Amino acid sequence: MTTLWSCYSKVDGDTRERKYQDVLGARYCYDNTVQNHTRVRAGDILVIRDESSVYGYGRVDRVTTAPGTKTFTLCPRCRRSGITFRKTKQPAYRLIANEGAAGV
Repeated sequence: MTTLWSCYSKVDGDTRERKYQDVLGARYCYDNTVQNHTRVRAGDILVIRDESSVYGYGRVDRVTTAPGTKTFTLCPRCRRSGITFRKTKQPAYRLIANEGAAGV
């Protein structure tokens, strides 16, 4: 049975904010912290999107796994995740308010 998945990607943003090495039209990357990561199968359909746009869709040719490491971006002051990098303001980072902390 083919399953349709809505998959978030930040392919056009600041590379410091990217969590994965997605290549639009060729590769969608995720790790074991993504909900339903074990359920995606060859033949499923992925819709690639961000907060406001749909970039495209495609059929999964294959799912490959490989060991790896993931760098988590944490606030240097409070050690919370959910940090984003500012392009013009200082300091160069702030916490996302919906992660449970006010902007820094």
